[in-house]
Amino acid sequence: MTTMAFDTLQFANRLKAAGVPSAHAEAEACALAEVLAGQGERLATKQDVDALGQRIDLLETQIEERLATKQDVDALGHRIDLLEAQIELRATKADLAALEAEMGRVEERLEAEMGRIEERLETKIEKSALRLHGEIMALGHQMGLMRWMMGLMVAGLTSLIAKAFLPGL
Repeated sequence: MTTMAFDTLQFANRLKAAGVPSAHAEAEACALAEVLAGQGERLATKQDVDALGQRIDLLETQIEERLATKQDVDALGHRIDLLEAQIELRATKADLAALEAEMGRVEERLEAEMGRIEERLETKIEKSALRLHGEIMALGHQMGLMRWMMGLMVAGLTSLIAKAFLPGL
């Protein structure tokens, strides 16, 4: 802190030369000296201004170092995009796992239902086979009867023809 040099005698003499009464000029010089003495501590010197400029430059450098560049922002945006993609992938994997579990349950139900359907079909096929077997057996008996009847008719017809053409038999 510097004090400012103020010559009160020279100031008072100037005021007197300008026509200010002597007592008034001396009082004004003393008052101004007191004001300047009190202000001396608060007045900035060239060194104070230079030091303040250096502090401002240092602060600007620190601020610039802390500020994110466009590349930093772009890189951060890219990392955020990657993280979002990973989150979606994890959600998709979880969805797939849940879907696979549901598919497993559906497959089990389908297999059980197919087993019941197969049993019913086998039962129907067996019943149909038994019915058809019975019908075939009945047709077999009917054919045997028809053969016997045909044989009887052929024998009767042969004996009629033989009597008609061979009277002595």
